[in-house]
Amino acid sequence: MNDKRLNGKVIIVTGGTKGVGRTIAEACAKEGAKVVIGGRDAESAAKSIRLMRTYGSDGLFVPAELTKVDDIRNLFKSAYEEFGHIDGLFAYAGVTPVSPLDTCDEATFDFVTSVNYKAGFFCCQEAIKYMRLNNGKGGSIVLTGSAHAWGGQKDRAAYACTKGVLRILNAPKGRLSIPMNFVGSSGFENLPNWQVYINGKLVDRTAAWSGSSVDVECKGLLILL
Repeated sequence: MNDKRLNGKVIIVTGGTKGVGRTIAEACAKEGAKVVIGGRDAESAAKSIRLMRTYGSDGLFVPAELTKVDDIRNLFKSAYEEFGHIDGLFAYAGVTPVSPLDTCDEATFDFVTSVNYKAGFFCCQEAIKYMRLNNGKGGSIVLTGSAHAWGGQKDRAAYACTKGVLRILNAPKGRLSIPMNFVGSSGFENLPNWQVYINGKLVDRTAAWSGSSVDVECKGLLILL
């Protein structure tokens, strides 16, 4: 009996070639999922995919500039053509440039909103489209948030706005029949370490991801997929 949490699922991870995104991608594979990485670093993705295969799983890298909707659509199309279904999206890709309200220039504003909000929006759109093909089984979407979604620091105004919008995007999921979750790590004193919205409702951090390391935290987050 295979007791891996994500056995047989196909998960798309954006921003999956570096840092926490890469850890998430590799953790999904270790739990049995086939993982599709959308991003720009082919060499890093190749290393992750080799590791995934040692777990008995598999992966696919799709080059994608996530500020381009055509690239987002190709990411999901390629995943579907390779594996035949899409069961989860972990949208981790994001940028955090300095962007105070009083000095942020248009180029910086356009860049951060394109990567953080526009890309997230259209990734959700594509995910929902393909998850509706799963014979009623649906799927799950995880949007990566931030403490800034509740109250941004003054030098990250544009970034905070994008995370606030993603938190709102999480709210109307009911009529879409696809679970949407919003997870934000916190560095603010008045918030717990993780703020987690499951199906639009704020829940307490659970023992499943109460740990002191990135690996432990990321493994715990897989319960949302």
